[in-house]
Amino acid sequence: MGRTRSSPCVLKVDTERFFYRLNGLFCMGVAANFLWSAGLLHERTLTPFSEKELEHVLRHLAGGGPHLLLLVGYLPALLVISVMLAFYLYLHHRARYLSLLALLSGILLSGLLLIHQISRDRVLSLALQYVATTEYTARGELLQEARRALDLHLMHGLLVNRASIIAYALYGFLFQKSRRLLEVIVGYAFLASALLLLLAQVLASAGNALDLAKATSVPAFAFIAAAIVLFRARREEE
Repeated sequence: MGRTRSSPCVLKVDTERFFYRLNGLFCMGVAANFLWSAGLLHERTLTPFSEKELEHVLRHLAGGGPHLLLLVGYLPALLVISVMLAFYLYLHHRARYLSLLALLSGILLSGLLLIHQISRDRVLSLALQYVATTEYTARGELLQEARRALDLHLMHGLLVNRASIIAYALYGFLFQKSRRLLEVIVGYAFLASALLLLLAQVLASAGNALDLAKATSVPAFAFIAAAIVLFRARREEE
């Protein structure tokens, strides 16, 4: 009896299908992060602590906290890198150079998200140390350092918003070029996300603050629909 050998073409299709479906799960994770940030998955309430319990928690977090919890904070940015690559592989045949530009903007967005998370952790650490410190001179130094770290964190957040506008707009345009209704919906959802972020930037520069906390659910639904697209990717070749 001769051995049956897997065709390289079949292996490639299976690998691509697995990669798309894995990133479909990643899309759901990114969407969950957006919904959590918008407050749709939890109530924005604080658990009451006694003074002694609060001091213990603050001193524990000021010392760095569990490394696993710190790693979890970086997961959304790491997932975005993989998702952007999956989008590129799925869309690159539609507009080669535009999809490459979209990939580069997505990688830039992921890098800025990592930097933004690092600066956030720095601000949080300084704030917790400030609360936990009773010495007057040390508190003054920590306050000045926290102020500089906060300025950097806000600047990083502004860069993340601008990179998001570009990445959402490019991928939105690529998705809506499809003849499939679901992909068109994904495209317009990403374009709407880019438009909302752009509107927030314009109003902020004009001195009018716009609360878009709930509006962050728009890119969340875009990623949910994109997850369905990736789960169904290459099904026609089965």
